[in-house]
Amino acid sequence: HELNNLSIDNNSVLNAPNLIDCKSIKISSPESVANITNLEKVCEIYISRGALLTAPKLIQCNPDGQYLMILLTDGGTLNVPNLVSCKSSISIYDSTLNAPNLVSCKSSINIRGGTLNAPNLVSCKSSISIHGVSLNALNLEKVCEIHIYHGALLTAPKLIQCDKILIKNSKTVLNVPMLEKVSKVVDLRDEGTLNAPILRECEDLSIVQNSILTAPNLVTIDSIRMEDITTLNVPNLKKLNYLTMCHNSILTAANLAKIDSIRMFHSTMLNAPILKELNHLNVSTDSSLNAPNLHINFIFYRNGKTIKALHYSSLLEMPEWATKRKEILEKDGHKCLLCDTKNNLHVHHKFYVKTRLPWEYKNDELITLCELCHTAEHENNDIDYYEDEYDLDPSLAKIQIPKDRQARKRLRDEKKA
Repeated sequence: HELNNLSIDNNSVLNAPNLIDCKSIKISSPESVANITNLEKVCEIYISRGALLTAPKLIQCNPDGQYLMILLTDGGTLNVPNLVSCKSSISIYDSTLNAPNLVSCKSSINIRGGTLNAPNLVSCKSSISIHGVSLNALNLEKVCEIHIYHGALLTAPKLIQCDKILIKNSKTVLNVPMLEKVSKVVDLRDEGTLNAPILRECEDLSIVQNSILTAPNLVTIDSIRMEDITTLNVPNLKKLNYLTMCHNSILTAANLAKIDSIRMFHSTMLNAPILKELNHLNVSTDSSLNAPNLHINFIFYRNGKTIKALHYSSLLEMPEWATKRKEILEKDGHKCLLCDTKNNLHVHHKFYVKTRLPWEYKNDELITLCELCHTAEHENNDIDYYEDEYDLDPSLAKIQIPKDRQARKRLRDEKKA
């Protein structure tokens, strides 16, 4: 009636028709036979090397919730037609599990080259991982994570709740026509495909290497990352906080009006015709931003080149620059250091560094000049521009400030003339 551990190998035969409770069962040869047709309770099952176990009365696997598993390898087969609930993890490697009445799995399901026949599976509280096989989860409604690799196909027409989706490798496809929300991450890599026609909300979306997302009703995303020749069309997207694009990616968001941060590198394109609000922009000159209605608050220049429609003056409207400007004016006594003028004062950068914002300079790297002196300095001298901090020359102060008050007065008079 009861047994702790059962191991059958080398063409052995066990006749135990009244065995009801067994903690562990291991069958590892194709000719081995276990006649345990009344088995009702088991914690872990290992079947390998073409072995077969049929347990028609097994209803629960691992009812006590211990960290145990069902492991099927090398052509093993497990028939449990009345199994309803499983608290063990299920791993299938080139094997077959027939559980037509399985409703819930409290742990993970991992299928590599095998077959899971569980048409009534409704929930999986951990993850479902599929490698290179097809799974029709016709009644699956809830799962924590879905991982699909190497040409696998998962169809879950009733899935409505999922925290994380990972799809990787060519011809790997997930069809979830009823899924409306992914609470954490959608990650598509290496030509993976996700078809989610009514998906409306996702926290983080990553699309890499020719992957495809079909989600025309997507409205809300916290962050999007696109890389390596990916294209995404989200016509109904209205809320997005962070966007990162690189390597020939294209995003079209016809109804997106506001983004907090955009980073675009290496020949990317963003089409956002009604985009009006943006706080942070980091864009390379070989990328294209089509946003005719955009008002830009913050700009980070790339490659030392001016980008059309991105104005340096908008940086000088930021409160950080107002604070720095006040410091420099106070340092220099609220007067032009070239001509002593106290009207129309500007703060001049002695040099520029690509990776710095206007207020990210030391006080001795900035100087107070009047409007005339400032204009003359830019017109008559080449202001040094450096790609990064490592290129800085320690002797950068090229402005010769007259020490003699009379010389400053002559300079002021010459400018006025």
